[in-house]
Amino acid sequence: MTRDEQAARDLIVDMRQMLLTMHEASSEKDREIAALKQDLQNFQTQMVDASLAQFVDEGRQWLDAYRAAVQPAATEQQAS
Repeated sequence: MTRDEQAARDLIVDMRQMLLTMHEASSEKDREIAALKQDLQNFQTQMVDASLAQFVDEGRQWLDAYRAAVQPAATEQQAS
């Protein structure tokens, strides 16, 4: 094998190794991105759950206040 052929072969080996390294790095980044997307989805779900819980709590408070305001009036009306 000539020196040029050996140099070409070495270059091919180096390029393959570099491509393999790049592929591994890309795969790792893809896994990191997938994990971040999952974290974001979990966070959004928690935010929706918290917002819904707050909405329900505020609705209950409003309903309790409404009942408290209406109940005495209804009782007075029945007593009359």
